Amino acid sequence: MLLQGYRILDLCDERGYLCGKLLADLRTQVIAVESPQGSPARRQRPFYRGDSGSSLSWTAYSAGKKGITINLATGKGRELFRLLVAASDAVVESFPPGYMASLGLDYRSLKQVNPSLVMVSITPFGQSGPYARYKATDLTVNALGGFLYMTGDPDRPPVRISFPQAWLIAGAAAAVGTAMALFHRTRTGQGQHVDVSAQAAVARTLDRAPAFWDIGGQVLERAGPMARPGGGTLRRMLWPCKDGHVSYLMLGGTTGSRSLRALIAWMDEEGFDADYIKDLPWEEMDFTAIPPEVLRRTDETLGRFFSKYTKAQLWQQAKERRLLLYPVSTPSEVFQHVKELSPHLLHQTGEPGTSEPTSYLGPFLTLGPQTNSDRRAPALGEHNEEVYEGLLGIPRGRLRWLKAKGAI
Repeated sequence: MLLQGYRILDLCDERGYLCGKLLADLRTQVIAVESPQGSPARRQRPFYRGDSGSSLSWTAYSAGKKGITINLATGKGRELFRLLVAASDAVVESFPPGYMASLGLDYRSLKQVNPSLVMVSITPFGQSGPYARYKATDLTVNALGGFLYMTGDPDRPPVRISFPQAWLIAGAAAAVGTAMALFHRTRTGQGQHVDVSAQAAVARTLDRAPAFWDIGGQVLERAGPMARPGGGTLRRMLWPCKDGHVSYLMLGGTTGSRSLRALIAWMDEEGFDADYIKDLPWEEMDFTAIPPEVLRRTDETLGRFFSKYTKAQLWQQAKERRLLLYPVSTPSEVFQHVKELSPHLLHQTGEPGTSEPTSYLGPFLTLGPQTNSDRRAPALGEHNEEVYEGLLGIPRGRLRWLKAKGAI
């Protein structure tokens, strides 16, 4: 089913580990390859037990994977890795450009071991070009990718989304690239090197902004709670209510006007003064050029109405009346929605060294029973014997010797 039957070696740290998680959700066998000291991602905050062995992000993004250790800095470790490559379909890595080549483990070298290998490299700015060797953080990738320019209020500096996004976007792009390369291989028998630039991946998330520049030479500006559908008049999209915010955008055409008329009908039922907007010919109006005075008075009316209700009340009416309105949920509210509406997406499992179960989100799509994502994130080197002995046929005594030599 989907990508079942493929084996992928995942050498990524936090700059790419979502790629392996998504591929594991698609039923590939993903083996997280760490150094004997463990991936730096294991020490990424926040920690759910207050110690560096309980990284929330590692727990979330490594679920569904098996875990082994290899010291690629040693010759024996590199020999082991080549044996694994020969028995695998793809390698995903997030080292700086040139690092794998310095170990003799770049794509050109590894395809000598496995001619049909797919290799995926995730870096800030790609494998080549003037920025290729630059280091980058989530902030710099989002800035150079154009994302920051689009977020925040127009009269203030750009705003970074607090939870790191750039590497997750790059990891998702890498997962798509891996799947496409594997599909290409089934048709041609050829492997390839997939070069993922986090900057380019972020730039692809800017919705219609690149298209506006390409087609009309127009640079869309950040607009805070406002939006400019079709490049026309700025209109409010986020509205305060009693206990937070809701998203509602006036749109033209049959669907948009029908939603606005339904909202006006609700106002009438509540005895709310909506005469001004009720009498306007919304069905005939050019929504890309609403007169400022009309927009100002309409916003004032809608704002006063929304402020009377909670998010839950507005959402309930939106569903009943088919309004184009949605609550702006907090993270805790999102989690509560999942528990109530899609409990099958939550998994509970025991973590190494603990007796209490941990809840975490399962795969991003439902594939039926026995998915990889039923498996918790691996402990360090947890599957060494299973992989080295079971897959490669290395005797247990030899594994003990390799461990003593610092190779695994």
